[in-house]
Amino acid sequence: MYKFFASLAASSFISLSASAQSVDTVESALGPVAFSSKQWEVRKQKNRMTDEINCTAVLKEYPNVQTGKDKLFIQANSNGLLNSYEIRFDDRPVERLQLPLDFEKKRSVAVIKDDLFEKALSATRVRIEFHYYSTRSSFRDLNIDGLLDVVNYLKNNC
Repeated sequence: MYKFFASLAASSFISLSASAQSVDTVESALGPVAFSSKQWEVRKQKNRMTDEINCTAVLKEYPNVQTGKDKLFIQANSNGLLNSYEIRFDDRPVERLQLPLDFEKKRSVAVIKDDLFEKALSATRVRIEFHYYSTRSSFRDLNIDGLLDVVNYLKNNC
Protein backbone atom coordinates (compact mmCIF):
# COMPACT_ATOMS: atom_id res chain seq x y z
CA MET A 1 0.00 0.00 0.00
CA TYR A 2 1.43 3.38 -1.03
CA LYS A 3 1.24 6.24 1.46
CA PHE A 4 3.08 9.49 1.82
CA PHE A 5 2.87 12.30 4.28
CA ALA A 6 3.79 15.85 3.43
CA SER A 7 3.38 19.16 5.17
CA LEU A 8 2.79 22.53 3.53
CA ALA A 9 2.50 25.43 5.94
CA ALA A 10 0.12 24.22 8.65
CA SER A 11 -1.86 21.98 6.28
CA SER A 12 -1.20 18.31 5.79
CA PHE A 13 -1.96 16.13 2.80
CA ILE A 14 -2.13 12.37 3.12
CA SER A 15 -2.33 10.34 -0.06
CA LEU A 16 -4.02 6.97 -0.12
CA SER A 17 -3.79 4.80 -3.21
CA ALA A 18 -7.02 3.81 -4.91
CA SER A 19 -6.72 0.29 -3.54
CA ALA A 20 -6.20 1.65 -0.04
CA GLN A 21 -9.32 3.78 0.16
CA SER A 22 -11.53 1.44 2.15
CA VAL A 23 -13.36 2.87 5.16
CA ASP A 24 -11.10 0.89 7.50
CA THR A 25 -7.94 2.24 5.88
CA VAL A 26 -9.16 5.83 6.00
CA GLU A 27 -10.28 5.36 9.60
CA SER A 28 -6.92 3.97 10.70
CA ALA A 29 -4.89 6.53 8.73
CA LEU A 30 -6.91 9.64 9.55
CA GLY A 31 -8.96 8.88 12.67
CA PRO A 32 -12.71 8.92 13.36
CA VAL A 33 -15.16 11.45 11.92
CA ALA A 34 -15.46 14.56 14.10
CA PHE A 35 -17.59 16.71 11.75
CA SER A 36 -19.44 16.23 8.48
CA SER A 37 -20.97 18.64 5.97
CA LYS A 38 -22.53 17.51 2.71
CA GLN A 39 -19.71 15.88 0.67
CA TRP A 40 -16.98 16.38 3.32
CA GLU A 41 -15.92 14.96 6.64
CA VAL A 42 -13.31 16.07 9.14
CA ARG A 43 -11.35 13.33 10.85
CA LYS A 44 -9.43 13.87 14.08
CA GLN A 45 -6.55 11.84 15.39
CA LYS A 46 -4.03 12.36 18.16
CA ASN A 47 -0.43 12.53 16.97
CA ARG A 48 1.35 9.63 18.64
CA MET A 49 4.59 11.56 19.03
CA THR A 50 3.39 15.03 20.06
CA ASP A 51 -0.10 14.30 21.43
CA GLU A 52 -1.40 17.18 19.31
CA ILE A 53 -4.78 16.71 17.66
CA ASN A 54 -4.49 16.52 13.87
CA CYS A 55 -7.51 17.32 11.72
CA THR A 56 -7.82 16.13 8.15
CA ALA A 57 -10.80 17.13 6.02
CA VAL A 58 -11.50 14.67 3.20
CA LEU A 59 -14.03 14.40 0.43
CA LYS A 60 -16.17 11.42 1.50
CA GLU A 61 -16.17 9.73 -1.89
CA TYR A 62 -12.48 10.42 -2.58
CA PRO A 63 -10.25 10.55 0.55
CA ASN A 64 -7.30 11.63 -1.59
CA VAL A 65 -9.05 15.00 -2.09
CA GLN A 66 -8.42 16.98 1.07
CA THR A 67 -8.60 20.52 2.38
CA GLY A 68 -6.90 22.56 5.03
CA LYS A 69 -7.76 26.01 6.34
CA ASP A 70 -6.41 27.72 3.25
CA LYS A 71 -5.60 25.06 0.63
CA LEU A 72 -7.40 22.35 -1.32
CA PHE A 73 -5.40 19.28 -2.37
CA ILE A 74 -6.64 17.29 -5.37
CA GLN A 75 -4.74 14.11 -6.15
CA ALA A 76 -4.65 13.12 -9.81
CA ASN A 77 -6.19 9.74 -10.60
CA SER A 78 -3.04 8.78 -12.49
CA ASN A 79 0.63 8.64 -11.62
CA GLY A 80 3.27 10.48 -13.58
CA LEU A 81 5.24 13.68 -13.54
CA LEU A 82 2.71 16.50 -13.63
CA ASN A 83 3.36 19.20 -16.25
CA SER A 84 0.35 21.49 -15.74
CA TYR A 85 -3.34 21.51 -14.89
CA GLU A 86 -6.49 23.40 -15.75
CA ILE A 87 -9.28 23.98 -13.29
CA ARG A 88 -12.90 25.09 -13.55
CA PHE A 89 -15.37 25.87 -10.76
CA ASP A 90 -19.07 25.23 -11.32
CA ASP A 91 -20.02 26.60 -14.76
CA ARG A 92 -17.60 29.52 -14.60
CA PRO A 93 -14.92 29.94 -17.28
CA VAL A 94 -11.80 27.78 -17.01
CA GLU A 95 -9.01 29.39 -14.98
CA ARG A 96 -5.59 30.16 -16.44
CA LEU A 97 -3.27 27.20 -16.94
CA GLN A 98 -1.56 26.28 -13.66
CA LEU A 99 2.11 25.32 -13.56
CA PRO A 100 2.76 23.04 -10.60
CA LEU A 101 5.42 23.48 -7.93
CA ASP A 102 7.93 20.66 -7.38
CA PHE A 103 5.75 19.21 -4.60
CA GLU A 104 2.78 19.04 -6.97
CA LYS A 105 4.80 17.65 -9.89
CA LYS A 106 6.37 14.78 -7.98
CA ARG A 107 3.16 13.71 -6.24
CA SER A 108 0.68 14.41 -9.07
CA VAL A 109 -1.38 16.65 -6.84
CA ALA A 110 -2.86 20.10 -7.43
CA VAL A 111 -2.62 22.49 -4.48
CA ILE A 112 -5.41 25.03 -4.87
CA LYS A 113 -4.63 28.15 -2.83
CA ASP A 114 -4.95 31.93 -2.70
CA ASP A 115 -7.53 33.35 -5.16
CA LEU A 116 -8.39 29.91 -6.56
CA PHE A 117 -9.09 28.61 -3.06
CA GLU A 118 -11.44 31.56 -2.48
CA LYS A 119 -13.30 30.61 -5.66
CA ALA A 120 -13.48 26.98 -4.50
CA LEU A 121 -15.12 28.07 -1.23
CA SER A 122 -18.14 29.39 -3.11
CA ALA A 123 -18.32 26.49 -5.58
CA THR A 124 -20.10 23.14 -5.43
CA ARG A 125 -18.24 21.52 -8.31
CA VAL A 126 -14.65 21.49 -9.49
CA ARG A 127 -13.39 20.05 -12.74
CA ILE A 128 -9.66 19.60 -13.16
CA GLU A 129 -7.61 18.26 -16.04
CA PHE A 130 -4.07 17.13 -15.26
CA HIS A 131 -1.47 17.20 -18.04
CA TYR A 132 1.66 15.05 -17.77
CA TYR A 133 5.07 15.25 -19.42
CA SER A 134 4.24 11.99 -21.17
CA THR A 135 1.59 13.94 -23.18
CA ARG A 136 -1.27 12.07 -21.61
CA SER A 137 -3.84 13.65 -19.31
CA SER A 138 -6.41 12.70 -16.68
CA PHE A 139 -9.65 14.38 -15.63
CA ARG A 140 -11.57 14.65 -12.37
CA ASP A 141 -15.07 16.03 -11.88
CA LEU A 142 -15.74 16.47 -8.16
CA ASN A 143 -18.72 17.53 -6.06
CA ILE A 144 -17.15 19.76 -3.37
CA ASP A 145 -20.41 20.99 -1.82
CA GLY A 146 -19.90 21.79 1.87
CA LEU A 147 -16.29 22.96 1.53
CA LEU A 148 -16.94 26.34 3.18
CA ASP A 149 -18.56 24.70 6.24
CA VAL A 150 -15.62 22.33 6.63
CA VAL A 151 -13.03 25.11 6.31
CA ASN A 152 -14.89 27.14 8.95
CA TYR A 153 -14.91 24.10 11.23
CA LEU A 154 -11.16 23.64 10.74
CA LYS A 155 -10.50 27.32 11.51
CA ASN A 156 -12.55 27.20 14.71
CA ASN A 157 -11.78 23.71 16.04
CA CYS A 158 -8.42 22.52 14.79
